[in-house]
Amino acid sequence: MAYEQRDNSGSFFVNQRKSQEKHPDFTGSVMVAGVEYWISIWSKNGAKGEFWTTSLTPKEAQQSASAPVSSGTSSLSRAKSAPVALPFTDDEIPF
Repeated sequence: MAYEQRDNSGSFFVNQRKSQEKHPDFTGSVMVAGVEYWISIWSKNGAKGEFWTTSLTPKEAQQSASAPVSSGTSSLSRAKSAPVALPFTDDEIPF
């Protein structure tokens, strides 16, 4: 039976790929209100002893940021080259 992520739960593991001090000590995933997140956890020491800090990043945000850019013109350059219908004519501009 395959693992099924349940709402408002998650799991994390020791970060085996940690190569710098700023990298998280643990990484994993959680689901909150039906949205999947990557979780990063750092173990820290403070005046009152050891504590953990966390960071959540939506999985969708990472996927869309890493999506390949299509070849050819981008939507931005296509929008610039497309004619724009103005709600007025050149004769109506007062300057």
